[in-house]
Amino acid sequence: MGDRPSDDRTDGQSASRRRVLYGIAGMGVASGAGGMLPSVAAQESAGGDERWHFDTDGDVASATLANGFVFAGTPTGTVHAVDAETGEERWRTDVDAADRVWVSVVANGTLYAGGTSGYLYALDARTGEETWRFGPHQLMFIPTVVDGTVFAGSRDGTLYAVDAETGTETWRFDTDGGATAPVVAHDTVFVGSGDSTLYAVDAITGEETWHVELGHEVGFPTVARGTVFVASGAAVHAVDAMTGDPEWRFDTADRAGSPTVADGTVFVAAGNAVHAIDAATGSDGWRFDAGGRVTLPTVADGTAFVPAGNTVHAVDTETGDEAWRTDIRGTATTATVVDGVLFTGAGALQAIDAGVRGTSEDSIARLGRLRYHDGVERPDTDDASNANGDEGAESDDDASEDGGDDVTDSGEVTAADRDDEAAADIDDVPGFGIVGTLSAIGGARYLLARRLTDPGEE
Repeated sequence: MGDRPSDDRTDGQSASRRRVLYGIAGMGVASGAGGMLPSVAAQESAGGDERWHFDTDGDVASATLANGFVFAGTPTGTVHAVDAETGEERWRTDVDAADRVWVSVVANGTLYAGGTSGYLYALDARTGEETWRFGPHQLMFIPTVVDGTVFAGSRDGTLYAVDAETGTETWRFDTDGGATAPVVAHDTVFVGSGDSTLYAVDAITGEETWHVELGHEVGFPTVARGTVFVASGAAVHAVDAMTGDPEWRFDTADRAGSPTVADGTVFVAAGNAVHAIDAATGSDGWRFDAGGRVTLPTVADGTAFVPAGNTVHAVDTETGDEAWRTDIRGTATTATVVDGVLFTGAGALQAIDAGVRGTSEDSIARLGRLRYHDGVERPDTDDASNANGDEGAESDDDASEDGGDDVTDSGEVTAADRDDEAAADIDDVPGFGIVGTLSAIGGARYLLARRLTDPGEE
C-alpha cells in the first residue's frame, strides 16, 4: 500500500479550419472512456494499493490497452496479451529474441509494434499471429496509426509511412538525424530528429510543410490546442502547429523528457523533477522533486501520476502537492490510468488503485504513440478552442459515436463468458483516424529521446 504524506487529498482545409482541427486534436477532455473495466473501475480509494501484477521475461519495454486487454512488449522480443481486469495472460508471441519490442497501437483487430532490430510488426490482436513485418531498417521507434497508415521514425533518420493492412511502404521522409516517434494531427505528421530539427510533414504526400531548428536533438512531440510541444536539450519549446513559428521556450536544469499537456498545463520531466508550465504563456507553475529520475507523467482527474525510480507519485495538478506514493516492482516506466486503475510496467506489469475515478486525459494520452483505446472517434467541428481548455470542448456524448460502452457490460463476467468472448472483444477495437486514445505504458521512451545522438548515453 502506498505511503501517504500528511497533506493527503480526500477526493477521489482552409487555414482557419486547419487551426480548429489542430485544437480539437489535443483538447484533453475525457471521452467515452467508461466501461473499460466495469468490475474493477475505481471505487473510493486513497490510492496506491496493488490489484494484480504479471511477471514478464524482463522489463516491460512498452504496453498499450484496448478493450480490456493489456498488450506488453519486452526487451527479449516477446509480446504478451494480458487480461486488464485479472492480470491473466491470454497469449504470448516471440517476434525476435534479440529485439526490444515497443507495442503501440491496436486498430481493426491488429496490434502494431516497433523494435530495436529495425522492424515494424503487425500482429493479430486476437491470437498474436504475425500478419506482416516491414524492414529491416535501423531501430524503429514507437509507431502511430492514422487513417490506415502506420507512421514510424527510425534511427536511420527516416520517417516511414506504411500501409497498415499490407505492410507496404507508402512514402518516406528523410531527416539528417535519427527520426523519433511521430505524432499526427489532422493530416500532418510532426516528428523530431537528431539533427536538432522539428519537422511537419504532410501525412498524405510525405512532403515537408515546415521545419524549425531548436538547437539540440529533438524528442517526441505532442500537440494540443494548435501548438506542438517538444523537448530539445534542457528546454521545452512551444511551436505553432500551422506555421512552425516559435511561441515560447522554457528552460530546465536537466535534459527535458517528452512533454504532455492537460487542462492548459504542460507537464515535463527533467532529471528528478516534474515541471508544470502554463501552456499558453510558458510561465512556470510549480516543480515537484521526486527523488529519482522521472519518466513521463500522465494526468487523470486532477492528479499527475509521476513514475520515478522504483516509485510512482500521485501529485495534485493545481498545487504540486503529493497525494500519495507507492513502490513498484522495478524501475518505474511511464504509466496510464483507465477508469481509476493505474497501469505501470517495470519488472512486471502492475495494476494499482489510482485513488481517482477518471482516465488519463493528457495530450500524449490522447494522441501519443503508446495508448489506451476507448473506441471514440473525433468528428470534424468548427467550434473554437484555446490553450486553457475553456471553449470548444465537446461533451462526452458529443465527442463519441459509440461511447466505448460496447466493450463490456456493467454486470459481472464469468470466467467461461470471458474465455468465449475474449477473441471477439479484442477484435472489436475500432478503426483508424484521430481517435480519442489514451496513453499507456512506455518504458524506454524517455531514454530513447535522450539517446538519439549517442546510443550509449545514460
